[in-house]
Amino acid sequence: MISDNYIVPFALFLNSTPLQIGILSSLGNLVSPLGQIIESHQIEKKLRRSVLMAGIIGMGAI
Repeated sequence: MISDNYIVPFALFLNSTPLQIGILSSLGNLVSPLGQIIESHQIEKKLRRSVLMAGIIGMGAI
């Protein structure tokens, strides 16, 4: 992601602790697997097309 290059310098500018910087850096990598888990459950309940369209729109928003 493009924002990965800017998270650490911005956090350092805000005088963040190493723990806070680590949490901020890991959040981006955590969102994708969680989204996949949620979408897999939605595909079982709803039409595949509507779930895929929602996922594509969500990825475009990021």
